[in-house]
Amino acid sequence: MNILIISSLLPYRELKYANIFVYQQAKKLAERGHKVWAIAIHTETRKEGNLEIIGRNKFDCIIGAFRYPLKTIHLAKYFGLKRAIGYVGLYRIARKILNKHKIDIIDGHWIGSGGMVSYLLKKPYIVTEHGLFCESIEKGGLSKKEIEFSKKVLNNAKLIITESFNLKDCIEKFTKNKVEVIHYGIDLSLFRPQKENIFKKPTFLSVGSLNKRKNHIDLLKAFKIVVYLGNDVNLVIIGRDEGEKENLKNFIKNNKLTKKVKIIDGVKNENLPLYYSSAIAFVLPSLHEGFGTVFIEAMACGCPVIANNLYAVPEAVGDGGILVEPRNIKQLADAMERILIDKKLRKELSRKAIKQAKKFDIEKRIDKIEEIYQQYIKIYGNYMD
Repeated sequence: MNILIISSLLPYRELKYANIFVYQQAKKLAERGHKVWAIAIHTETRKEGNLEIIGRNKFDCIIGAFRYPLKTIHLAKYFGLKRAIGYVGLYRIARKILNKHKIDIIDGHWIGSGGMVSYLLKKPYIVTEHGLFCESIEKGGLSKKEIEFSKKVLNNAKLIITESFNLKDCIEKFTKNKVEVIHYGIDLSLFRPQKENIFKKPTFLSVGSLNKRKNHIDLLKAFKIVVYLGNDVNLVIIGRDEGEKENLKNFIKNNKLTKKVKIIDGVKNENLPLYYSSAIAFVLPSLHEGFGTVFIEAMACGCPVIANNLYAVPEAVGDGGILVEPRNIKQLADAMERILIDKKLRKELSRKAIKQAKKFDIEKRIDKIEEIYQQYIKIYGNYMD
């Protein structure tokens, strides 16, 4: 198959793990012999075997705006001129690929970026939504015009893919089109229990970008309670700063937790299993999660999870951890202390976590994606010519 994947972001030098789940899907499909073009608003142009990644630049935007002025003006009514020019720049790259190659599948990731560009191409397309649309709707972050355009994208798609039943319920409020749930997958050959322990003391671990949505501040408040109860325990937080690092550092300093809490900007993907395996529990009280791949990664390494009981998190965690009510600091602290002091519970949760994680092998996801793509080609293939 010749596959065109359109996204907002793909990993690049400054953001090595940006939308890494989209990249991993493209990479795995390429490794199976398919020719894949993955284009994005922000990424670095490069080739990796059968995978060709192409990033949009200012030149694409300027030329696109002049070459497709009607599309630019049309989009500007919904998103403003600056965003419209940016989207048309990505559209220009997609058009060049379609003109040069026979593409079998167009898969636009995220309704408001890859999905929208796919819609503009006026070819049969799939939309894969990862949760930003539903989160933005909930927070009132989309204008009426943006919602109106999003509905067009959804209603004109031949199929919509998402990674949780929670997101499916949300998306179905805006379209009558079929929504297929395919859970995220991880590389179980990489994420597995490690024998080495890199922590000298019992340590909680959290992995996630330092922003308000990931809610590390509640984690620190709960950890403070656990420490003040006399427990000798540490906390390691791994994540790039997205505006919250200074706030977290101030909390740590003001509550005399400097010797107990360490923030690490980033860890290579291949080194994460060692951190997961060494921690007594993985804790991330996110306020919104499309699915939560990090929970699966931690559980695959035998690390019990503590997370908020909301959105798709219960689908991911299953019985491989403890779920608490959002914003309930005491409940979060109690769960952390339970796992810390109860070795039997920790061992039982670790066993269940490994079992739960095995449901989310990335190879199973790619099998399902391939199956759907093949069915799609049988129905719509002739319209791609």
